[in-house]
Formats: sequence, C-alpha cells, structure tokens
Amino acid sequence: MMMNKSEHSYFIKYDELTSEAYIDQLGKDLVKLAITPGPTRCVARIADNDPRIDRTERFPMTLVVQEILERLSHDNKIDLVLTEFNGNLLIVGGLGINPTDQAIKDLPVTLAPHLDEITYMVKNEWDKETGLRKILPLCNAPLPDKIKPENTKLKILGFRGENHRKLVEVGLGSMEAKDLGPEIKEARKRYLYRLKTEAKDLLMGDLVIQDYCHEKPDARYDLESIINMKALDDRAGSIAQIYAVAELAKRGLPAKAILAGDEEGFNKDISWARLVRPAFREYSRPDGLIIVCDGFDGNRLQAEFKCGEYLSKALVTAYVSDASGAGDPGIFSLFRDKVVDIASRCGFEAATTTCYASRSIDPKIMDDFPLIGFINWSNGSVGGKDAFCHRDESVKLRQIVNIIGTTCLAVNYFSEIFR
Repeated sequence: MMMNKSEHSYFIKYDELTSEAYIDQLGKDLVKLAITPGPTRCVARIADNDPRIDRTERFPMTLVVQEILERLSHDNKIDLVLTEFNGNLLIVGGLGINPTDQAIKDLPVTLAPHLDEITYMVKNEWDKETGLRKILPLCNAPLPDKIKPENTKLKILGFRGENHRKLVEVGLGSMEAKDLGPEIKEARKRYLYRLKTEAKDLLMGDLVIQDYCHEKPDARYDLESIINMKALDDRAGSIAQIYAVAELAKRGLPAKAILAGDEEGFNKDISWARLVRPAFREYSRPDGLIIVCDGFDGNRLQAEFKCGEYLSKALVTAYVSDASGAGDPGIFSLFRDKVVDIASRCGFEAATTTCYASRSIDPKIMDDFPLIGFINWSNGSVGGKDAFCHRDESVKLRQIVNIIGTTCLAVNYFSEIFR
C-alpha cells in the first residue's frame, strides 16, 4: 500500500508511537543492544562457512537483533527477515519470509546505522613498570584523558574452542593508561594502554570493549527517560532504524536496513569499513538513497541549540565533518523543505542543522552511492563537557521516537519519488 502525496500527513502519527508499553519496550530493546558485545568485525558472520565460529554458532549481537525482530514480527503481524552478509546484518520488512535478493535491492531507500563499538586488542607484551598486559586500540578510540574514570570498566572476549569455535566472554577488567609525553605526535602511540584483570584465560589477540552500564534490569522507561550506557554509538541509531523498518512494514511499505559491522576504524586505514562496501553493492541500488543514522556529540551542537538541554528532535544534517562528508545538498534540501514539514504535520519533531558530526560509514560508500542523507541522534546535553561519543553516552527516548517517525516519513516520501 503506497501513500498518495496528499496522504503524507496521515502515513504515521506521533501518537501511534507513544503508548506506555511501546516506549518501555523501546527503552528495554535499546539497553539490550547496548549491553550486548559487538566488537569491530564481530557483529555477524561473514558467510555460512565463516571459519571463525562453528556453523551452529552466531555472534551475540546477531542473536539479540534476531530476538528483537521476532518480537516485533509477532506483535505487529509482519514479516521481518534477518540475513547475515559479509559481517553485517541485513533487515528486510514487508517482502514476505523469503524475499529475493533482487526484490531487496529494488527497494529505493536503504537505512544505514552501525552496530560495532570501540575495541582494543590484547598484546603479547607486558608493561615493565606495572606488570600489566598491554592493549592496543583497533580504531579511533578516545584518548585516555577523554574517558570518565568510572567508564574504564572493560569486558574481554575471545575466540575459543578446539573443534567448536565461538566468541566467549573471557573476563572483566579495567583500563589504565600512561601518557608517554607530548613529543610523541601520534595519539595512538603517545599513550600506553594497560589492562588490569584477574582473567586466567587471557590470550594475545583477545578483544576488549567497554562494560559500563548505569541501567537497572527492572527499569521502566517513558518519553522523558534518558538512557546512559556504553556503545549507544550507534546502538541508538540501530534501534531507531530497526523500529522504522517494522513500522513501515506494518503500514504496507517494504523497507530495509543494513546494520554495519565495522564502522569503527582509522580514517586513513584502507581496511576501515571493508565489510560495508560489499553489502551495499549487493543490496542497494546505485541510483537509490541511503539514510545514515549516527550520533552527534552534544558538545558540538552549541552553535545552533540551547546549551544544557537534551534534544528531543530528530536531527537532519546536510553534511558531516564540517562539510567534508558525503551528504548530498539536493537530498538535504528535500529533507529541509519537504520531510521536516511532513514530520511536523504528523506530530514529530525534526530539525535541520549544519553543526559538526564526525564521519560514519558514508565516506566508504560515496563513490558507488551518490545520494546520501542523514537523520541523526544527539549524545548527551548540548554543550555538556562530557557529551562526546565514547566518553559518556546518553540519549533521550523522545528523540529516538522522533527519529523513528521522521525516518518512516522520509522513506515513504522518497519511495514515491523513485517510483
């Protein structure tokens, strides 16, 4: 069922997404995603014969996303299909239980968050001063002085098993770091990262992620709830787009999302996002639109928003990285002139912005996919001293609801244009 242009304002309403039960479940699902390990390149299988884990095993993140999708499918009486492709998770809604690859690719809009998180690797080297094992960041990890002390709790994961391989939790720990001096210009080499742990089965090459959690297991959530946890970058974007696919399918509009498994990396590293490109080439149209959902540092939003507040609006940005990103100005103009207005008439809050946001997966796919837009969330309060992704991450649930609704309306609007 495709909406007519005159029916845009009736496609989905804000009130449809704000029942107590809906918001509470949304909060619980976001927390579930955030506490689930998703080390870089360890979100999903590369293929059925992925040699890293046994054929009967799945990565923790794949299992949790599957659980969320099964509940959404049951509650909404819709078909939501999960496929692992080259280390990413492809979610398709509204095309039946066995959609063809071509039918998926023909859908004109692709939603694109990422599920991996900041990851370190255990080295086969000890610090002579402390006797602690050294660890090395596998990505643009925050500098030690940018991490709150209470957020240095770590979880250690490793591939284990003689004949039955799987990714398991090895133990817990904490991070210590030593500044080797300002004369070392490269930040990655300036700091000595050390792992303090009592884990007995620690091996070189094991993976280390953050493990802080400020949420109580029995917590209940409402629109004004602020969730403060690790790895909301980009679990917040992921849950918003998972729910958007479900809402679109519920209303008769097929939709898809590619949840990337290796956004975290080094900007200058040619292997960064190597899992992403094949997935988009396989399942996205080169003339179609990709809508990225990632996080803004609240600290960087001071120029356009009121300091001290948690934003509730979905943030539609023209570019990222101070206009050096992949955003298309013509697509942004349609968001600005059409989508935001439609969202407002449906009761959703959305705002356009040209504030800075760091790059996401978009630079790695912009050569093949020229039409890219953004509907982002904001981490922490505007101007907050700790409101930087990977330092201290928090988001207001009302903003996630506005992103879900605005995304649904954007997909509907652009699907009509591409039709």
